[in-house]
Amino acid sequence: MKIEDIEIHTDKPEHSFRTLGPIKAQVGAATVFSRAPTMDEVNQKLRERAVEMGANAIIEVKYDRGVSMTSWKAITATGTAVILEKNQPPTLANDAESRLAQLTALRQKGLVTEAEFETKRREILSQI
Repeated sequence: MKIEDIEIHTDKPEHSFRTLGPIKAQVGAATVFSRAPTMDEVNQKLRERAVEMGANAIIEVKYDRGVSMTSWKAITATGTAVILEKNQPPTLANDAESRLAQLTALRQKGLVTEAEFETKRREILSQI
């Protein structure tokens, strides 16, 4: 997985997910005269850590700006590294339903006979 593909969510996503664990990243200015770090920089660090953990997303991310032990200007981001399970395989019932719809379309186009349709329909239904 590419780092830029890691999703960052400030809340819980609608998709189911597997929790991998807490995750934290911090970026800061090198000196008091350096520019302040950006949200993009802390998000990049979060994504790098997520890849190391095997995650494809970070959820419930909270940001905190302030002073750290090593920087006058810092952003800390904390959240939970997860694996979002968006592309779950179809259930047998859903798969059977789509296969039956395809079979019906083939019959309506005259590409399978009535006997072939019935045989295949029984086969599909027996797999549920």
